[in-house]
Amino acid sequence: MAPKKTKTVRFFQLAMLIDGGLNYPGTFDWTPILENLRARRGTDRKVNDVWFTADDNVKTFGIHNPIGNDFMSSISEEDGTIEDHLADEGGEKLAYSTAVIPFPGTRFFATVYGAAHSPKQGRIADLATAIRPLADGAFWKVKPIVDKRKIDKLRNAKGVLRFSSSFSTQRDLYDPEESDMGPALMGDAMAASLGGDLELSLDLNLTPYSRQRQTALRRLKDSIIKDLRYLAGSKSNAEATIISLEGQEEVISLVEKDLSMDFELDLEDRPPRFSELRKLLEDNRAKLEETRKQTIDD
Repeated sequence: MAPKKTKTVRFFQLAMLIDGGLNYPGTFDWTPILENLRARRGTDRKVNDVWFTADDNVKTFGIHNPIGNDFMSSISEEDGTIEDHLADEGGEKLAYSTAVIPFPGTRFFATVYGAAHSPKQGRIADLATAIRPLADGAFWKVKPIVDKRKIDKLRNAKGVLRFSSSFSTQRDLYDPEESDMGPALMGDAMAASLGGDLELSLDLNLTPYSRQRQTALRRLKDSIIKDLRYLAGSKSNAEATIISLEGQEEVISLVEKDLSMDFELDLEDRPPRFSELRKLLEDNRAKLEETRKQTIDD
């Protein structure tokens, strides 16, 4: 029996780079792209050295990056023999593959990689450029969808009991005229007085008395939200203990992460084929779309 495998589905969006700025289309029709891929045959499926495939009546497609045969060897698992791998010139090649599911009418899509070396999401920008090119000087780009659900939970909380983070001051951004200073700005003020930036580890706890005061809970929350872009960087380990709307204490991580979902692929007696990746996306389309909608609006 084949072991269960955990596969990660990652979410992305198409953006247009115009005059140095990113613009996000409110709508995007994937139908011409899918129809174009279905109509391609042979080497026409190749775009910028990778291959794209789409089947009739299936709303997912594949990206395939052929594995080169140069300097490769073959191993016999029976006796451990290792020999030079002699591939047929012009014959079939193995490929690292990625399955893609676009969300109809939107700029959003999700991917699942077959392996670490499978084609990455940036190839979708190449595909969009080939089939739906923009005007001169404009380019398609792919950007991740950032999972901000925990940050939204902080914004909606009744208050904050405790907050911790590690961050660097940015004294060049310090404005001495700013009267409403949050934790980051307080650090910048100290750095400005010293004439050099600091690496700070912050741990703020309301006292037992202050925890009973709704104004203190709310004001601590507001001061954190004010400086969140400085306090919740990728290496900050930013964490808050909040009072939820339901009145429950909850510890949440505030480090922004790219949106993804893990799925357990139970292959039973089936081999781990590429088609299983597309099936995973197709079977979970509704769940993926709902997660995406909870995270970012169209």
